[in-house]
Amino acid sequence: MLAYSYTRSALSQIDPVPTLAASGLHQDIFHQPVYRDATPAQSSTTDPPSLNIEMPSSTASARLPDEILSQIATYALEQAFCDLNVVTLTSNLRKPSFTHIEGMTRASRRLRAIALSEWFRVFLVKHVDDWTQASRLKGMHSWVRHIVCPPHALESPALSNVLANFPNLRSARLSLSCDYQFNPYSFSADAYSSLGEIELPSGFIYRQPVTMFPPTLTSLSVRSTHGSESPLLQNLGLQCPDLRALRLNRCTMFDCCTEEARSQEPGNPVESGGGYYGQIADGSECPFWGAFPFDHNMYFGSEGVEAYADELAAELSRLQKLEEISMGVYLTPHSSLEEHRLAHYPWRHLETTQAATNTVTLANLPNIPPSPAQASASTQHPVNLGHANPDALFPFSPSQMPPPPYINPALWSYDCQACRKAYSESTAAAERTAGLVLAQALPKLKQVEWASFFESRPPSPSHSRCGQGEHSNTGYRRGTGTHKWRVVRDEAGALIDLVRVH
Repeated sequence: MLAYSYTRSALSQIDPVPTLAASGLHQDIFHQPVYRDATPAQSSTTDPPSLNIEMPSSTASARLPDEILSQIATYALEQAFCDLNVVTLTSNLRKPSFTHIEGMTRASRRLRAIALSEWFRVFLVKHVDDWTQASRLKGMHSWVRHIVCPPHALESPALSNVLANFPNLRSARLSLSCDYQFNPYSFSADAYSSLGEIELPSGFIYRQPVTMFPPTLTSLSVRSTHGSESPLLQNLGLQCPDLRALRLNRCTMFDCCTEEARSQEPGNPVESGGGYYGQIADGSECPFWGAFPFDHNMYFGSEGVEAYADELAAELSRLQKLEEISMGVYLTPHSSLEEHRLAHYPWRHLETTQAATNTVTLANLPNIPPSPAQASASTQHPVNLGHANPDALFPFSPSQMPPPPYINPALWSYDCQACRKAYSESTAAAERTAGLVLAQALPKLKQVEWASFFESRPPSPSHSRCGQGEHSNTGYRRGTGTHKWRVVRDEAGALIDLVRVH
């Protein structure tokens, strides 16, 4: 895919109102990653072009229509952006070298306009300052069709209406991990009524990073949210009547745990202070769950499914063209979390030494007092190593180990058949019930997707070899998968049923 990130050191040299005629690109002015301490680059990237750059009017390219030249530029960029994977929305995303199309941009003003419009079709926002820098390139806002915002891109001081500045935007992939703020002081909700913020206990307040969308938007993917989706859905219903695909993924302990599991692997020590998410008391990557380590019923539970579906359908009722929707909530009983931790674990699933080797060591929680459930579990399952058996897989009985905390990655590192047997049928029934309510309210709906307590996210494709069906080996990550349901309708469009396809 295409993507783009600004280099402030290079763009700072551009005239206040640059034009497409600017040439002389002797280096990749858009390739350098964005850093806060970037030093100004010394180049003549904005020198005016010489007259001999213009192609004669009799050349073949001058006789070709713009549509064909645009297809040529698109083909060249497909190869250039082959290695870019925007699915994960990590902060390490960066675009390829501008040299892939530099020759085309230097051929003529006409080809330059076509090449740049294709280059900036996808806007990869690396830093909040990129929104301001984008306004300095004349015509860029009209070129952008797709926007990708990894973490940090929508933090303050980015305006909540920044997406509305792109009149031709078709799709957006946004990481809204910044949808809350921590403040040690307590404020009333009235103080933030104009900002759409809601007061939270313990100094946390929710905020809406994006409140305005262009009416041309047809696909939106949002991930890592913590608060209610109601304000976002209300804005989409009022501003995006042509929306056809919507994905709302929550920040969950399953994602945080699996990230922590990789950081605890041998030879990969946790780096302190190098990232936005710090390692805190509960060991997870997102500091939100450090303050609310047991409030996972915010996105996990099967109580009141019909009422939830009715409320969700009412909020989506304006999106009559919606065809696909994915909700990052788990319609599994909340009690299944505690049952798995206390009754189905620890380490009973390990049957080989290799499986034991791949299991992550239990995390310590020095700064968080144990919950009543943890305290009672510790007394019910005292550790009694007894006599070691050198021939056994473990020198003690695994059933005598204390249950791990929720944030222990090993707790969710295997497919628990006991959980499937106990809760798969009730979960499927709840998902079908909620899906039928949504399909009844949205006449164009074709697919409904829910977060799965049992499944793992499929391996992400590796683009190191374009056209090769390679996948990265990330291991089993329980709780990161989904359940997909297909909506069945008759020829007249009347709802018949929902069929699970995955």
